[in-house]
Amino acid sequence: NSVSATNSFYSGNDILFYDENANTAPCVSNSSSNSSTTTPDDRLETLLKYLTGKGLSLAAAAGIAGNIKNESGYNPAKIQNSTILATSDYTPVNGIGFGLAQWTFSDRQKPLINFAKQQNVSIIDINMQLDYMWQELTTSYVGTLNKLNSISSSTTIGSASAPMAAAIIFHGKNESIRLTI
Repeated sequence: NSVSATNSFYSGNDILFYDENANTAPCVSNSSSNSSTTTPDDRLETLLKYLTGKGLSLAAAAGIAGNIKNESGYNPAKIQNSTILATSDYTPVNGIGFGLAQWTFSDRQKPLINFAKQQNVSIIDINMQLDYMWQELTTSYVGTLNKLNSISSSTTIGSASAPMAAAIIFHGKNESIRLTI
């Protein structure tokens, strides 16, 4: 039957949990949530569900996840080059990356702070940071989003696989790339 074929596909591809009927909203939902209340695997699952719930392919979401892992280890409280994690009252510092995407400069940090205030949640809330990242993708980085939306499992950039192609695009190295679909 199709359920066992689907389960076989996911387990054969090291996807440990998938529920097509699950809510696509992030798993961590209260405003006091921070990096100490979830594991990196939980936050990765939250990120992938969020992005695929927004309509990105799993390959595109995996490419973004690879970047986020490198930037912050999926930790919304990560401060660049620090072993100390941000708390809910942290104010990002210009020139020092912060959060999932390591927003580094005031021109992106201040809108993040304002977005958190508008949502009435902590600056380290993973849901808020995902929503802010999506807002950036749908406004200031719509060209990047359009390229990410073209990623399918068969997409490549040269010899780079679909997730690698998405990672290259998300990282901003996409001015002259040619996708093969």
